Amino acid sequence: MRRIAILTLEEGSRLQWRRLEREYYKATGDWGFYLLPPCIILPGLESIDGDIDIGNGIFIPERKAAVHDGWSMLPIHDERLHRLSGNPGLFLSCSQQSPDYTFPEETIKIKGIALAETDGTSSRIIRFRPLRRDR
Repeated sequence: MRRIAILTLEEGSRLQWRRLEREYYKATGDWGFYLLPPCIILPGLESIDGDIDIGNGIFIPERKAAVHDGWSMLPIHDERLHRLSGNPGLFLSCSQQSPDYTFPEETIKIKGIALAETDGTSSRIIRFRPLRRDR
């Protein structure tokens, strides 16, 4: 099992992202987005303890996917997240390929941080805590 830190999305952002994932699936046939809930992956972050500053909690992912650390994701270039993880991104799929697909520009809002375990075919959240914005 592999552990990974993720930032979970607020309900409105989560529902909007699920709708976009369904459109992505219809266009590509890539079902790998079902591995994790809509979230921002923080590769390399081992612990979700301590102070995690997300500012206002609003982020804008890139529109084209990239593959990093075994995940297909929409990179997020934001200093707040880069302090936590070298290559954060909105989870797209467990696919090792970067799809030729362009997403609409979308703003997402963070709810909390979680630690997930995955074996590549299923996952589970083993720990979660809400985060405060604009402290």
